Amino acid sequence: MLALAPSSSTAWSFSSIFGGDDDSSSASGNSVVDKSDGSDVEMQQPLLKAADWFLTEEEITASRGGSPRSDMATYSTGNAVKTFTVTKEFFDSVFDDLTTTEVNDRVMLASWNTDLVPFKPDVDPTGAKSNFDVVFGGVVKRGGDVKILGWANKFLFFQDVK
Repeated sequence: MLALAPSSSTAWSFSSIFGGDDDSSSASGNSVVDKSDGSDVEMQQPLLKAADWFLTEEEITASRGGSPRSDMATYSTGNAVKTFTVTKEFFDSVFDDLTTTEVNDRVMLASWNTDLVPFKPDVDPTGAKSNFDVVFGGVVKRGGDVKILGWANKFLFFQDVK
């Protein structure tokens, strides 16, 4: 591949933009070592109040051209949240939740992309019972409602249309 530049180009580095571009000091061993234990660094507490994260009623109304939204809360509280540190635990939990749905249960999925992979590959490597399509199909067969908002991923389209 040949690339042509109509004018002269300039070499630069990220360190020249963000500081610390004195290459000669690091090569000669004269760099300054920060021996701070962190107590001199002012920490920024993360925003924890709902008001810091959500729009006010006035902001929502303004964003809707002056039309108020009176039929929905701006946020909810008291939700149960379970965190996962291991992917197996997450996929086991998703499988358990989806396979125990009943009539009129609603499942909503927002996804970057999907693939026909088993949720439990350790016990069902072929996906006969735990494959994505089998599990979501089971929700529908039991009378559940499934809605998927999937990204139109042009790079991985082949797996999204299986």
